Amino acid sequence: MLTFDTTPVFPLEILDCIFSYALYPISTDFPAEPAKAQDTFPSLSILSKACRTTSLKLWVRNLYVRDPTDIGRLCNMFPSMTCYVRNLYCEPVGAMDDSNELPVWDLSPLQNVRTVQVGWSLSLPGTKETFKFINADKVTTLSLVNHPWVSPDILRECVTQFPHLECLYMDHKFPWCSLCNTCSQVKFSGNLPARIVYGDGSGLPLHYARFLAASNCTSLSTIILTTAVWPDGITTLADTAAGNPDHWSGECNDCMTMLVNDPSFRAKILDRKTGESTEDVEYPYVKVPWLKHMEWRFRSPTFLERLVLSSMFNLAGEIWGEGNNSDEEEEAEE
Repeated sequence: MLTFDTTPVFPLEILDCIFSYALYPISTDFPAEPAKAQDTFPSLSILSKACRTTSLKLWVRNLYVRDPTDIGRLCNMFPSMTCYVRNLYCEPVGAMDDSNELPVWDLSPLQNVRTVQVGWSLSLPGTKETFKFINADKVTTLSLVNHPWVSPDILRECVTQFPHLECLYMDHKFPWCSLCNTCSQVKFSGNLPARIVYGDGSGLPLHYARFLAASNCTSLSTIILTTAVWPDGITTLADTAAGNPDHWSGECNDCMTMLVNDPSFRAKILDRKTGESTEDVEYPYVKVPWLKHMEWRFRSPTFLERLVLSSMFNLAGEIWGEGNNSDEEEEAEE
């Protein structure tokens, strides 16, 4: 007599979802911070053969590397695992090798990688501002953390090396100011909103917007810029039309002070931002039609950022003091 096993079989797809949620909780933030639950993987992998396979897939889903050779090492040791890598975290990406050349990150072995996060170390000397990725056509989300100088050139590198980019996230201590063309401190007074959002293709720094509007990266629909805000600013900011009358888009504290003290200059800049006046304007503001979500997020400076800034000011003071002393000595000799 034939007998059939009527034991219910648990679908592996549901098991994958359960393991995935347990190891990498869903986050509404962008980019989501991956859970580093290395201690959990051994326990899951010994449950069964099916669980072992699921655990291995999730183990390599988020890949942390510090050197391009780490990718090749993964391919040699676990060639069947490279197809499961979804998120690549590289830090420090700007470190130079002994030949003083920028390392090349080849993503061709990672066929299904969709998110790349690159980071710079504030305490690591000798890092370059640029980076070089090749074969990154499948990457749709890019995150840059602690970039030392977020000039418009960095945006060009992003859209050139990642041609199918959809979301761009940048976190830095100083944003790009399109009035003084430098990366400088942002200061506000009063209670600051957690974020301000633009949904009409505006909100980017002037040079960012002009470059992006002239590029072919029409897939880039979301840009989120997070910047450190320092205290004792001269202006306030709120996530409302009335609370953001200057259409703030990254201007530093010094330039915001000029806007407040010079009403005619403020009116001219505001007209250029809103597009109401383009006469006698060399670089009129351009809205990016395919940019659906532009968001500024604000945070407090980290301890390391405060320490680096304090060291910069101390060094500048010493140089300036030496210059003044030399001038005084020359005057005394005369």
